[in-house]
Amino acid sequence: MNELTNESLLQQDKKLIKKVKSILGSEEERKLLNTEIDEIDSNFHVILKEKFPELTGNDLKLVSMLKIGLSSKEIAAILSISSSSVDVARSRLRKKLELGLEQNLTVFLNGVNS
Repeated sequence: MNELTNESLLQQDKKLIKKVKSILGSEEERKLLNTEIDEIDSNFHVILKEKFPELTGNDLKLVSMLKIGLSSKEIAAILSISSSSVDVARSRLRKKLELGLEQNLTVFLNGVNS
């Protein structure tokens, strides 16, 4: 039963990665997405950097992707890294933002401008 579940999850992951890759098939489309992510809300990035000066450029890119609602799997596919690497990055981001495990990272980020 576990093998069937794992195989099913693996198939879902492959489908998601294939879908994201088809959307971002060309290098030009990736650059466009990166530009859009970088420009999501520069004021938002300024506010975050003022409150949390230790945030890096990669942290801000992750924040932007989370803010637009991308899942860890989608972020992993876009950045060509494993989903566990995204989970580690999210964990480090939570630490830099001084968030407890009970606080939702995405909800926190969406409330920063308010």
